[in-house]
Amino acid sequence: MKKTLCLLLCAVLCGVLLCGCAEKPQTETSAVVSVDSEVSVDPGPGRYEETYYDLFDTECTFIAFTESETEFHEISDKLHEYLLTYHKLYDIYNDYEGLNNMRALNMAAGTEPMIVDGKILDLLELGKRAYEVSGGKVNIAYGTVLSQWHTMQRVADEDNVYVLPNEDTLKECATHTNINDVVIDRENSTAFIKDAATKLNVGATGKGYAAPKGCESANALGAPSGALNMGGNVCTIGVKQDDGAKWSVGIADPDGNGYIEAVEVADKCVVTSGDYERYFEVEGERYCHLIDPATNYPARTFRSTTVIGDDAGLCDALSTALFLLSLDEGKQLIENTDGVEAFWILADGSTAQSSGFAALAVNKNDESGE
Repeated sequence: MKKTLCLLLCAVLCGVLLCGCAEKPQTETSAVVSVDSEVSVDPGPGRYEETYYDLFDTECTFIAFTESETEFHEISDKLHEYLLTYHKLYDIYNDYEGLNNMRALNMAAGTEPMIVDGKILDLLELGKRAYEVSGGKVNIAYGTVLSQWHTMQRVADEDNVYVLPNEDTLKECATHTNINDVVIDRENSTAFIKDAATKLNVGATGKGYAAPKGCESANALGAPSGALNMGGNVCTIGVKQDDGAKWSVGIADPDGNGYIEAVEVADKCVVTSGDYERYFEVEGERYCHLIDPATNYPARTFRSTTVIGDDAGLCDALSTALFLLSLDEGKQLIENTDGVEAFWILADGSTAQSSGFAALAVNKNDESGE
């Protein structure tokens, strides 16, 4: 799930960005300033926020300090339209007239190369990079297997029927997950899936790639200070304009008891993968949406994994990879990757962190074990 740091109401009250998800077909705006509700005037300079419910099947919240509420709305509306472009391009479930998106690319698998937007080629290249960095744990060509689990999740949510995918079907689907069957041709602006049975799923990279692009857009539109949370992919713009402090981003307690840790960041991204929002249970066992290609079943070593860095797309992929790797493998991956730090919450409730995490943490205790 990508990602599970969301901006809750306590972000307004205590300045800490936390997590949660929802699905509503509208946007909501709130001004974090004190105004007489009977006076129809623009509150003026302040901190404003708006939540979008129609992007990437998750709750997305934009916070910014602007000179007026009017200016904020102008920026937020343009940002929303900008992010909708990425949403439609990376959508694997819906068609859009005149648009060759990820769904269209999947439908054309095994036929011929398809001309696609450069944003899709960028994401496919990121997917190939994520595959290499993660040792194959993050695979955009793993969609056929993931679709089996997503179907069971939907049946559980909609019909209250709790069953597991057929194991033989999972094994057969896993034979159609070769990342090398995804062919990118920059010169001709085309992409092609050679195996007709292979399907792309960009859930581990799509929001992570789009989120910093959204922050760049908001900044260019006139927001010098802000934060964008796309379903747990939190990207920040500068520092908080009211007090010059860095943004505090909370790492949620998987059991819903507030947050376990928080980091202070500026112009960085914080991305969390966890097992506690998208899951279903069968005979008392929890099955989340984070599937390990080694077993074709959900990983269970951790409750959540968080990565902090400059590149949200990479952090998105790494947070998924860490959830699927052992703790020692994950620590080695982080230590070998420049510019990133990580925090793990294990299944037993204990925590671990990378060697440089303490420098970012609100609680400066070094428990890395290094």
